[in-house]
Amino acid sequence: MNKGTKFFLVCVVSVLFAAVYIWYALSRSTRPFQDVALPPVSIISDVSSERETFIPERPGKSDARSQSKGRMDVLDGSVMRHGEKLALPQDAGRVKQPLKVLVRHLGLDQSFGFLAMDSSHRDPGGRYATNLTCHRVHFAGGRGVCLVVERGFFTTYKAVLFNEVFYSTFTLPLNGIPSRTRVSRDGRHAAITVFVSGHSYSEGRFATETSIVDMETGTVLVANLEEFDVIRDGELFSVLDFNFWGVTFMKDSDRFYATLSTNGVFFLVEGNIASRQAYVIRAGVECPSLSPDETRIAFKKRLSTGARVGWRLSVVNLETFREMELTESRSVDDQVEWLDNSRVLYGLPDKVGSATSNVWVVSADGTGAPEMFLEDAVSPAVVREGDMPLS
Repeated sequence: MNKGTKFFLVCVVSVLFAAVYIWYALSRSTRPFQDVALPPVSIISDVSSERETFIPERPGKSDARSQSKGRMDVLDGSVMRHGEKLALPQDAGRVKQPLKVLVRHLGLDQSFGFLAMDSSHRDPGGRYATNLTCHRVHFAGGRGVCLVVERGFFTTYKAVLFNEVFYSTFTLPLNGIPSRTRVSRDGRHAAITVFVSGHSYSEGRFATETSIVDMETGTVLVANLEEFDVIRDGELFSVLDFNFWGVTFMKDSDRFYATLSTNGVFFLVEGNIASRQAYVIRAGVECPSLSPDETRIAFKKRLSTGARVGWRLSVVNLETFREMELTESRSVDDQVEWLDNSRVLYGLPDKVGSATSNVWVVSADGTGAPEMFLEDAVSPAVVREGDMPLS
């Protein structure tokens, strides 16, 4: 085969590859569901029981979209399951609703990557897709954040703020690859962390940018937590290579905990948005997550074995600072979500490098064995009692 023939074959293969890629990209871009009226997310009062929740009737909605082959049911204002509309009782449309968890759906179907609402592991098949795509998600106080990766000729990143009926309220461009996000208990503030490049001090290490957003107005209150004054042992602590991530808000949404990394050391800090200050509390804490009763922080503790880095889920008591490892022995690179005051949720891939992950649950007191909680899902956000709009 001469060089001309080889060149021709390479060109043909390249054109075919480009055509397939364009077809795939276009098919994905037309895949999101129509912007439709959705019922408010149901809240729960106790994760160990069910409660009656009012679901508003919206007559005249077509359920044809939920018949699409290979796609989970679409949450569209009707109560749907497997393409069939459930009959609502005559008493004002009240039906029993179990625990609700928002997740990024990872099932290998046309809803892959979409934000979905799952009615928990006790109700197999009770997962419903929304019209939002997410890389990471969190929700509280009737407001949520989806961190979105848009792949095209150029890959771009954005944060979509949404309300309790999954309507987009604001869209914010992001400066890097989405990493973590958290919404305050009252839905007033959100924290967004992305990986960024271009920092001269970050050679060989990652750099982050963590911003604070006003969820009501969509404005960025803090462009980067590196703007804060950091106090350590009563003195100003300032180093060039500060990186913040893993924000977790207190009930007072002006206050939060986060990780501060500098020179290979990871500190737990307590921050205040109004004063633009953060105080170093202790070392050795990454990706903190505050318990609902605000007595403990779950986090991942860094374990190094030679060139390899792993993490062990642990909990620290904020009064005694007693630290305890959980029974999950696998390396968990995630910011956990508290299911309640006694259990935590976290995502784990099926295997290293796998695109499919599952949500697991383990006791926060160092007892019991981990159990799979939700299949084909990641980034769980529990819908709690009191997670209602501010207005």
